[in-house]
Amino acid sequence: PPQRRSATLAATLSFVVPGLGQLALGSVRRGLLYLLPVAAVVAFVAAVAAADQVRLLASLLRPDVLVGVFILNLCLFAWRGLAIVDAWRTAAAGRARGALATVVVAALLLVTAATHVVIGATAYLAYDAVTAITGDEGFGAIPAAAPNSMPEVSPGATPTPTAVPTPSPTPPPPLADGRLVILLIGA
Repeated sequence: PPQRRSATLAATLSFVVPGLGQLALGSVRRGLLYLLPVAAVVAFVAAVAAADQVRLLASLLRPDVLVGVFILNLCLFAWRGLAIVDAWRTAAAGRARGALATVVVAALLLVTAATHVVIGATAYLAYDAVTAITGDEGFGAIPAAAPNSMPEVSPGATPTPTAVPTPSPTPPPPLADGRLVILLIGA
């Protein structure tokens, strides 16, 4: 007699690792199709982290990298969701799908979505914080040279006085409730 394949188990395996449910069903090509891109991303991040963790963390504080992380997160969410649904449909091909199996797959998709929403929100908040602090350049950008505020004076010449004195920088006033917010950055 043919062995009955569990659509719920296949979907759960693909939830844990995309493509694992397809491999468990014996669909090697489909399993590798879902597994290889995710494995490549994980291997790349692991290799970069193993090489230089400080550089990895520093590069994550650049706005362009944070946008890339956000987009990659959206792509991985779509890929994982597709892998879950594909494993479920492949296992249940030609059979009626039970209500419990449908609820389990829907729950797996919701958990997947929640995970990626948290990651996406974190990437967005990091992007927002970095651009608010540093502008669009991010940390590590070389600041532009400040323009020379002193007039060029040739040797022996005396600058003529002006009627309006040059203002000196003043510290910002404290907040209305008397507090002062200070950002401390240390090594």
